Amino acid sequence: MDTPIKLDAKTQKIMRYAGLLFCLSSVLTTTLINKGYIPSESFHLWAYYVTFPSTLIAGFAMVLWMPPTYKKNLLFIVFFHLLSVLVLVFVAGFQPIFLLIWLLLIIGTDAYLGRRAGMAGFLLLFISALSWILMHLEQGFGLIFNTMSQVLLVAVIVYVVSRIREVSAIRDSELEVSREQERLERERLLALINSMGDAVIATNENGEIRIYNGAALSLLDTNESLLGRSIQKTLKLQDTHKKAVDVADIFNNVTSSTSRSDLEHVFKDGDTINLYLNI
Repeated sequence: MDTPIKLDAKTQKIMRYAGLLFCLSSVLTTTLINKGYIPSESFHLWAYYVTFPSTLIAGFAMVLWMPPTYKKNLLFIVFFHLLSVLVLVFVAGFQPIFLLIWLLLIIGTDAYLGRRAGMAGFLLLFISALSWILMHLEQGFGLIFNTMSQVLLVAVIVYVVSRIREVSAIRDSELEVSREQERLERERLLALINSMGDAVIATNENGEIRIYNGAALSLLDTNESLLGRSIQKTLKLQDTHKKAVDVADIFNNVTSSTSRSDLEHVFKDGDTINLYLNI
């Protein structure tokens, strides 16, 4: 399944601010590399002067350029991938902070654009790693092993997260289908009972009314919704001897389909109406 996640507004806002935070972290790290506080075999001054302002501008634009749209987010994703390649190959090398940024960038791409886009992001990381290795072959086998092991670790994490997302998407899709089927069945049931001349009231196990028809409203002489009301408070029953009858006791004592014609419903003004109760 290559289905992107449907992100709500709050989640997208969190992702934008997280992106800005990582942009600021990237700028800080590359500045420390430029000042010599962090060693890097890959540092090129021209790449630093290209990526430093570009990263800042892109980070703040992602937060301030409202409203967010699909095309804008796609533009940011592509731009950040290109910036990450420049930083990785020509500025910082395989520093942990930039591998973490790559990891989150690939996961975000997978979530927002789908699995194939996430795989394309990882492929770009793999090509960047190969390019960086070819530029530093003189450092020997240790460099190759260290770099590729880090890329492999990123691949494993991305795959696991992608699979979890895929399973979650399948379950969400199945749940949505189930809810739609339940809605359609409820609508068919309501159409059926509303076409009946007899009053129909259905409750859950707690005695709360879940379904009723127009005939029930006419019987109870009300226009108010019965949904969620207690059946005990809605039906005031008494038998032919004027003795109050608890409708819950009737339901609890029923073991099979039963009918009663010795009951009356008492209205608020004291008037009564004879009921034929079929359970």
